[in-house]
Amino acid sequence: MPAYLANTRLSADELRLFLTNRDGYPQDAYNVRWTVHTVAGEQVSGRDLKAIRFKVGEYYAPWSVVDRSGNYVITWKWQEGSGSEVLTKSENLFVVNPADYGYGGPLTQDGIPERGKYTYLAGSLLGPGDLPLYLKDENGFPVDAYGVFWTVYNAIGAPVSYRTGAIRAAVGEYYAPWYVGVASGEYLITWEYMEQVDSPLESKSMRFAVVDASAPFAPLAPIPCCCLSDCGDVCSPVILAPSVPTASCCASPCSTTSSSVPCTSTVTTIIPVVSSTSECCSFEIPRVIHLATGSLPSGGAYTNQAVYAIPERIRCITFYITYTRGAPGGYPQFKLLWGNGVEETQETMIDMNFEVLSPSSIDQDMYLQNLSGPVPDTDSPVNSILRAGVPGGATTVRLVAREEGVPGSPGIVGITLTAAS
Repeated sequence: MPAYLANTRLSADELRLFLTNRDGYPQDAYNVRWTVHTVAGEQVSGRDLKAIRFKVGEYYAPWSVVDRSGNYVITWKWQEGSGSEVLTKSENLFVVNPADYGYGGPLTQDGIPERGKYTYLAGSLLGPGDLPLYLKDENGFPVDAYGVFWTVYNAIGAPVSYRTGAIRAAVGEYYAPWYVGVASGEYLITWEYMEQVDSPLESKSMRFAVVDASAPFAPLAPIPCCCLSDCGDVCSPVILAPSVPTASCCASPCSTTSSSVPCTSTVTTIIPVVSSTSECCSFEIPRVIHLATGSLPSGGAYTNQAVYAIPERIRCITFYITYTRGAPGGYPQFKLLWGNGVEETQETMIDMNFEVLSPSSIDQDMYLQNLSGPVPDTDSPVNSILRAGVPGGATTVRLVAREEGVPGSPGIVGITLTAAS
């Protein structure tokens, strides 16, 4: 939710309403008005005040922000034409008044998120419209991606979330379903996405802020400073803002020939808060496309889709497979490929039948595991599931497929996957 500084007057780039027509293009309304209440329903602005038009389809509320910190709601009302139905929309917002909080030091603006930026309240769960990613094609139309992932970093570049699959809200629109379990401060979300199965991985980043109502200022973090001197390394902790590291922060206590080394942050990565129930450490990754639905390669060749990067702590991956035969007798075959960051290896299996070579040894065979899918009885799609446990050290996985039954008339396959701890 957006956050604003108390006792200020909002301008055109802040508390805004965007209106579009059914084709998604900006469109003006006949009448646009607004009112601000507390979450308890107490009115804190004028009632049904007239909004100011900034440009086509875009309006803003010139609100004189109250002086009380807390959660508020703005309700917009508008009509598309004279005498038409009154439409409404409500949005949450947060007001920060530094005077409402104890602060051990001189008051500075740096500790308060800038007005008009993406700002969220600690303890909230982000949903559609929060931390959004919008993808468009070369003509400016919304377009879906083959795969989309996100990671959140703090001000010193340390990750405070796992690399996670995004959730699709609409065509070309994705969001990060993140629980905001971090302290006040500035953060960065990095999106990674592939337009097609064989496209290179692209990325975009966006800065945003978090406000903790009990401590609205970004905390200071301890940065150790180590000095190299002829009497040994000497380290002494100093207090610096996490966004202002320094390369020379202490002097030699015993020599003028010492040299300083860059400071190394000791800020601990913040793990998102989880439930205290018996399933506190269990989580699931939303379903993502692993192999876009399409015809298998001709001649019995395997597909060559991008690998799936396995998030930290994931121990189980489930593949959901849909196959439509290309000709009677057709069926798919699969190979499960695990990667460790250096090489990719096919899943293997051990033949439990063995031959005794001597009283002290046996001969047992190991085979590469090729998995044959079900043979459809009709031309209707057949759905199947493959579950796999993640081997230790594996960081990527692929389930590649080929036409095994009738290579000259390959069928159609689509694969999605989910993952869980």
